[in-house]
Amino acid sequence: MRELAMAELELVSGGNISDVTEVDEIVVIGDRGDGGDFGDYGDYGDYGDYGGDYGGGGGGTYTPPDCGCPSTGSSSQQAERSAAADGADVIKTQNWQNQEYGGFIYKDAVTGEIKMGTITGSAVTGWTPTADNMQGIQNYSQIIGIVYSHGPNVPGTDHNFPSTGDWSAFDQIRQMGAANLTTMYVLGKDGELREYDTNNRDKETEGEVVSDC
Repeated sequence: MRELAMAELELVSGGNISDVTEVDEIVVIGDRGDGGDFGDYGDYGDYGDYGGDYGGGGGGTYTPPDCGCPSTGSSSQQAERSAAADGADVIKTQNWQNQEYGGFIYKDAVTGEIKMGTITGSAVTGWTPTADNMQGIQNYSQIIGIVYSHGPNVPGTDHNFPSTGDWSAFDQIRQMGAANLTTMYVLGKDGELREYDTNNRDKETEGEVVSDC
């Protein structure tokens, strides 16, 4: 684990550090050792907008036409799962078995659509959010979920579970203003995407498998 420096906070926040509350220690997701410099991940394409798959519109309550499995819970939860499944599909087109990738799920500030943000990768063993992950996100309060991978060949990961460090990073991101962040989705070593909410932090019960349905 390593502390996320102020320069990195400014990068993630798009240079507007006024929206970020500095905390004593920021632990980055999946960084389980000396991963080196995660500043430049290259060009993984434009995966920033999956909102077109979920309909949209103006005022009132947004009800997405698609669903994510498991199909329990609210329509917003199902739309979030569907977006997470899209993110996992993007990750699987990358070198995910050997390094970590991740991105944010967020709610569009104008339409209320639930979207999968841009996916970025790590240098080797740890995913660190960058400014690219914040495309389309003007405020941390829009972030509702995190999707990232624990590939089978990535050393030191908890594979199908979030690690203690991952939950610490989750809490630190919430303290940065992501009060609506409640869920992590882990693409495990077996290629299945699992859902973990803030109340499911034990390492005995695997989260439910999530997919598009």
